[in-house]
Amino acid sequence: MSVVDIKESWRSTPWNSTSPPGEPFSSRIFAVRQLTVTTDDPTDSPVVVGDAIGINTGDPHPQQPTLFMTDIHFEKITPTFHKVTYTYTSVSSSDQTRRLPVISWDTVESQEAIDIDAFGTPIMTVNGESYDPPLTRPFADQTLQINRNESFYPTALIADYINTVNDDIFWGYPPGTVLFKRAPATTITKTWQVYVNLTYSFQIRTDGWLARILHRGTIVRVLGSSPARYRKLKDADGSDRTDPVLLDENGFEITLDEFGTPKTPIHFQYFHRYDIRQFAAFGLT
Repeated sequence: MSVVDIKESWRSTPWNSTSPPGEPFSSRIFAVRQLTVTTDDPTDSPVVVGDAIGINTGDPHPQQPTLFMTDIHFEKITPTFHKVTYTYTSVSSSDQTRRLPVISWDTVESQEAIDIDAFGTPIMTVNGESYDPPLTRPFADQTLQINRNESFYPTALIADYINTVNDDIFWGYPPGTVLFKRAPATTITKTWQVYVNLTYSFQIRTDGWLARILHRGTIVRVLGSSPARYRKLKDADGSDRTDPVLLDENGFEITLDEFGTPKTPIHFQYFHRYDIRQFAAFGLT
């Protein structure tokens, strides 16, 4: 087969309205395009003619990008002359999964224990003891919710990603700062389609989700020991000390001055509370 000519009819309509079953009047916007195709082979089938035109289901309308091709009708006028009618329908009433996502931002506050004050000073008595219960303060994190329609609920993906943090850049936020919290969904049944309305919920902490622990302990490294040796701290009566002291990055005790201020910089250890995942798998960017 070879196509001799393809023309679009002046009868093509830019748009119109109708009402699918179960929806209010004019809730569906549609457009119709009529093309005529002349070939040199009288045995050409509709499939061959359609492939020659190159318009596929789901393709956007060239003048109305919010309309998508949902139906095609072939009519063979003569053995080599074909009329093809394409119907384009608005996403709001045809394929609900093409609806643009709805984005919501908010903040959530939590009360959490702190081990240093706003100026970086360790929170402890002048004798180096921690307070029980510890001092707390509110933390405010951003929340991001992305609501969209999907053809099915991604059970395996959600189960694997709940309570994980991003290992890639996600919505402009660097790795380790976005926590995936939950993904409630509702199955919606229409006369022409069944789909899932799903909300992805994320919590964002700009300084990351690593657990930060003030480096303290009751076992300290012995100064000058090689190889390294350690000793258990004792109280004045010779019993084992139960309240930890500050330790530097090498495990040596950090002593305090007369005002209870550390004589050398305090040290923190960081641990992964949550597993990491590539959030690109959500397809939300």
